[in-house]
Amino acid sequence: MIPRRHRAGNCRQESGSFTRRQALALIAGAGAYPASLPAAVAGPPQEAFRSTAAHLFGDEQAGALQETFAGALIGSVPNRVVAPARDVAPFDRAQAISPLRYTHEGQRLDLRDYSRRRTVTGLLLARNAEVLFEDYPRGGDATTPFLWASMSKSVIAILVGIALDGGAIRSLDDRASSYVPGLARSAYGDATIRHLLQMSSGVRFEEKYVGDGTGDLARLIGDTIGQQGAGGAETLSRYSARRVQPGAMFYYASADTQALSLVLSAATGASVSRFMQERLWQPMGA
Repeated sequence: MIPRRHRAGNCRQESGSFTRRQALALIAGAGAYPASLPAAVAGPPQEAFRSTAAHLFGDEQAGALQETFAGALIGSVPNRVVAPARDVAPFDRAQAISPLRYTHEGQRLDLRDYSRRRTVTGLLLARNAEVLFEDYPRGGDATTPFLWASMSKSVIAILVGIALDGGAIRSLDDRASSYVPGLARSAYGDATIRHLLQMSSGVRFEEKYVGDGTGDLARLIGDTIGQQGAGGAETLSRYSARRVQPGAMFYYASADTQALSLVLSAATGASVSRFMQERLWQPMGA
C-alpha cells in the first residue's frame, strides 16, 4: 500500500475466475522470508501475518503490524487503486502434471517441500498462461490481501523500461535531476536513472529496520507513507551525504526507488499508478 501523494497504489482484486491479475499478486507475494522464520503456521491467515510481523519487527510490534501485513493500510492512508482491465485474461489450470522434484543435500524434494523449507507466503508456477502449481504454505489463498512492500520495486523498474521504450525517458544514463530538478538539492543530483535501477546511487542511506523511529528508513516511511514531510523531491533532500561515487557499488536503499518513482512520474506526466494502469496492468489483461 503506497500513499496517494507519493507513489502508486494497491491493485484491486475481484472474486471469480483465476486471472493474470491474481497471478501477479501471487508472484509478488511469493518473496521468500529468511530460512530462520518458523515453519508454516497452522490456522487462519491472520496467524501467518502475525508470525511474519513478529519475525521482522519483534513480538512487541507484531500485534500492531499484523493488520498492516493483511492490507489494513488500504483503509488508513490515502491511496490510489489500479483499475482492472475491461477484459481480464484468465489463466487456465493444467491437468495433473508429474511432480516437480529436485535433490538438495542428498534429499529428494518437491515444490511443496521447497515452499515450506523457505517459508514463502505463496508460490505459483505458470507456463503459457497455464497454472502448473500453486501453494499457500502459511495459509490464505489467491484472494488473501498482503502487503507488497519492497516487491513493488520490481514493478517500478518494469515501468521505467516501458517509459524508456516509449521515449518518455530519453536514456538510462540521464541524470535523475534532469527530470526532477529538486533532486539536485540532495545527493541524488549526480545519480543517473541507471544508478537508481542498480541501487548504486552512492547516497548514504541506512536501510535498517529499527523500532525507535530515528533511522533513515523510518524517516523515509514517515515522510512518504506517514505523509509527515512536504512530499516530492523534498522527501529526499535530507539525504545529502555520499557513501561512494555513483556507480561505484551496490547498496540496497529504498530511497533510490523513491527517487526513481519521482523520475518516472515527471517523465511520463502521470502518477505512477495511472501509468501502471494504462501501460502495464490493463494491456496485460490484469
